[in-house]
Amino acid sequence: MRFSFGLIAYAIATATVFASPSSERQENPVVQELQRFRAYPHLDRAYQLIDEDRLVEAKEELATGLAFDPGNAQARESLVIVLHRLADYEAVIREAEFVVAADSRSAVGLLYRGMARQALGRLEAAEEDFLAASELSDIGEDEKTMALDTLADMAIRQGRYAEALDYLDRLPASSHGFSFSYRRGVALDALGEVVQAVSSYREAIGVAPGVSERMIVSKSLVDLFRRNGEFVQAREALLEALDIDPEDVQLMQSLGEVSYRLGDDAEAIRRTLSVLQSPQGLSDSDRYAL
Repeated sequence: MRFSFGLIAYAIATATVFASPSSERQENPVVQELQRFRAYPHLDRAYQLIDEDRLVEAKEELATGLAFDPGNAQARESLVIVLHRLADYEAVIREAEFVVAADSRSAVGLLYRGMARQALGRLEAAEEDFLAASELSDIGEDEKTMALDTLADMAIRQGRYAEALDYLDRLPASSHGFSFSYRRGVALDALGEVVQAVSSYREAIGVAPGVSERMIVSKSLVDLFRRNGEFVQAREALLEALDIDPEDVQLMQSLGEVSYRLGDDAEAIRRTLSVLQSPQGLSDSDRYAL
């Protein structure tokens, strides 16, 4: 048996007119079904547009669908993600507020509101969102990693190294790689935990994905040894770094200075001459300083 859309609409209208006062306080399930029915083509179209990376059009279709079915949590979260990809951060926050109001444990709502707040420089509020997301018991591993990674980065930038270390140590083991070991080294170094910092830097060098990353960590290791007056270790680290890039003028200059500190005048002179003869050698002001 087939029913016309007009007949369905008439039935809904009749149900609404004759509803009792108690049923008026709860949305009629038939009305809800009609809302979903009207929203469906817009939301279906929106997801197709997202797959095609046509985000502006997808945003409009999602908004239209939500106008018919405002309680659709999946569509609202999708709109939040699309708005973030469009860098419309104020709109992300506005829509994420609806998501979190409906479900305070929504990882999407908390994470994307946090990212939008961070992008707008509202760091304290952003940190609250990331922290709340990281503490959700049912959050996925990728989402938890993202929250804790961001918290660790924010803490390091603000000089809160003990907090950064705590966030890093809470990361899932599957995320322990170059970035984890290097940032752990930075935090431990700043806290004066020299032995542990050296170990973390060494781990980072061992898993570095490329030459540039290895050089960044090697220079941090050299700097740590020099600051702590450990010039023998500094020379060893410099020689290892120069094996990676023999033409690095900064490393050659540092090796000359460390050799001088160790009383190896011949090596100090040789390295200084290498710097002066290098095409990427010292600037004029540095030459005069010598």
